[in-house]
Amino acid sequence: MTIDVIENDAYSLKHLKVDVEIGNNEVSGFKPQFKLKRWDGECSFDINFLQGILEEEEIEEEVDDEGRIEKIKYKVKYMNGEEIEYEFSQVEPFREGSVTQNELGGLEFGINLKKKPNSNILSFSINTHGLDWFFQPPLHPDHPTWLDEDEDGIPDNFRPENVVGSWVAHHSTKTSIHMSKAEADKYRCGIAFHIYRPEVIDAEGKRAWCDLDISGGEMTITMPQSFLDSSVYPILLDPNFGYETKGGTSYQYVYNGRTLKIDQPASGTLQSITCFIYAQNAGADWAMGLYGAIDGNDIAQRKDYTTEGGGTKNDWDTLAVIGG
Repeated sequence: MTIDVIENDAYSLKHLKVDVEIGNNEVSGFKPQFKLKRWDGECSFDINFLQGILEEEEIEEEVDDEGRIEKIKYKVKYMNGEEIEYEFSQVEPFREGSVTQNELGGLEFGINLKKKPNSNILSFSINTHGLDWFFQPPLHPDHPTWLDEDEDGIPDNFRPENVVGSWVAHHSTKTSIHMSKAEADKYRCGIAFHIYRPEVIDAEGKRAWCDLDISGGEMTITMPQSFLDSSVYPILLDPNFGYETKGGTSYQYVYNGRTLKIDQPASGTLQSITCFIYAQNAGADWAMGLYGAIDGNDIAQRKDYTTEGGGTKNDWDTLAVIGG
């Protein structure tokens, strides 16, 4: 992975499916913003991270042994005395429990605060194109990262800590039902990006989760005031912007299944059903089906079913429909 210089002091970061522009190549001079694009710009959002009136600014490029840019640092001092260093670098896919995060790569947007800020809230203007945003709440008020959905005493839903309180961006017109296999392979379930819950870390390694909100054209990060009051500076805030095809919550089922209600967008013949499967047991097997609904709720007669899949797997599985 490298970061390339493009026109007007702007940079391009492309790796796996990551497509990020840092700065703005349409205006002269470095502009404090970045833009993430998906599906050749079909969906995108850009964030302006300027926090006030600038007094000083400096751009620094970190390079590897071959002179390739690995990280961009934008150091600023505002008129109110605050000093912040913004960092941009690539994030590789990694496992969090049974879920791979930054599946198609990601952007790490580090925010280094040199001293205690005047406010525990950082606000950024955000403009989106072709996206709908969905908040990922705690699964339960007493245990946010897991849920016993069928109440059998065994947790079956799991949501990693950095997914609790995060935001997922979906394609605004592509759902989980597609009119061709090519379209299904391209869009999957319509997830474009995942902004994971930010964590703040002080100079001694003390950590705290922050609150993330996206509404009214703003992205707001709220850091715990008690953490800021007791921290050893500088501190690092690390929002992570992931390129994904699947959700960040996993469901565990043994000898049972799960139903999802969807609206039929058009008439046609069902060809296949695709689902992301994480199976550790070589003896595992699964199948999928389509059922009608009574009064929009209760499951009625099965209309279609697929072939069976099986074995160990950590990937999407597409099964052909073979009957009703």
